Amino acid sequence: MSILSAVAQQLSFEHIYSLTLVSKRLHRLITPLLAQKVGLDTGASIPVITGEAFSALEIWGRWLDFIPPEEIHFVLSANTLQAIIQCVHVEAFFRPLQLSRAIDKVHIVLSASTCNIHTSAISAILDSGVRAFSAYQTDYSSHPSPTSGHFRLPNALSALGVYPHLQVFEPKAPLLFGPVYLPLTLQIINLSSITELLFPLGQLNLPVLPELDKLLRHIDVPGLRRLTMEGHIHIPALVDFLNRHPALENLHIGPRSVSRCATSQPYVPERSGALRRLQIIRAPLTYLSLLVGTSSWATPSRLCQLDALPDVSLPASEFVLYVSTILQGVVRLKWLFALSISFPQSIGQAQDVTFDLPGPCGDNDHQEKPFLHNVPYTCINQA
Repeated sequence: MSILSAVAQQLSFEHIYSLTLVSKRLHRLITPLLAQKVGLDTGASIPVITGEAFSALEIWGRWLDFIPPEEIHFVLSANTLQAIIQCVHVEAFFRPLQLSRAIDKVHIVLSASTCNIHTSAISAILDSGVRAFSAYQTDYSSHPSPTSGHFRLPNALSALGVYPHLQVFEPKAPLLFGPVYLPLTLQIINLSSITELLFPLGQLNLPVLPELDKLLRHIDVPGLRRLTMEGHIHIPALVDFLNRHPALENLHIGPRSVSRCATSQPYVPERSGALRRLQIIRAPLTYLSLLVGTSSWATPSRLCQLDALPDVSLPASEFVLYVSTILQGVVRLKWLFALSISFPQSIGQAQDVTFDLPGPCGDNDHQEKPFLHNVPYTCINQA
């Protein structure tokens, strides 16, 4: 075996591949050497970056002793011709995979300059039965971002495929929300069994998604349990989305989100029915005032973690109003374990900032307890 390995190391990629076709014994012995020669690491987590590594994918997938990795990372070229060839190799690798040999997690990095050639490769990855799929993007500045203007949603979705095994979808590439890929993005979301949907979040060099509330109206995932998003989210659209997704437990709205409130005063309805289900909320104050509310406390709550993010759209005076509203609202959240409030930089520069805190409360008139006595962990910090 050592002699065979030494000989194979001196051969070209094509000659090593020819050896794998001679017999089953040579196939089993030589195929791992071929993958090693082109830098294709066949461990539990595999990065696929070079052109030769993409070329070896299909050969490795046909290996008789092939064991699917737990995780695989693809970085596609910004060169159109190279990206086309790489997508062909990715599709050829995933198409033959059976569900019994499906790869658990797949991450792919796309290039905006080649934004119209990835559909078949993405479909092949999803058809193979992956559990988690993440798509990222490079070179934001080299191509006009599809999030920088209004996009048009399709009237109907063509059935490209159904993905019952997909549980986690991270569409972190802005081009997935452009006119070329939006139908596929919506189809992946609506024709799968995802429990976690993670939109782009917290990338300062990336504009937020406009009309995200319009996109939410086209999403219907009854089993969704975790959602992260950041963009222009009108409050009525958020309410409608929460009402249509009763299984949602973890909601994260990024600090750069815009709620489009028509008034500077906190909008405080009766406590949202979503608190019957939500356990973790991380959101700017304008959204928390909607979800927590103070008008009625008859609605039971399962909320155990509440993080108030610094709302970049609020001046210092309005920030104080919203914080006071939230503090008055959370005082009787029975299961709340952790409360975190992040103050924006503008609050540190403001003068005479005071908050209206609730007074002591108790089960009856003879038993008063300190404010937030029921919250074991409280954190106040400055962003």
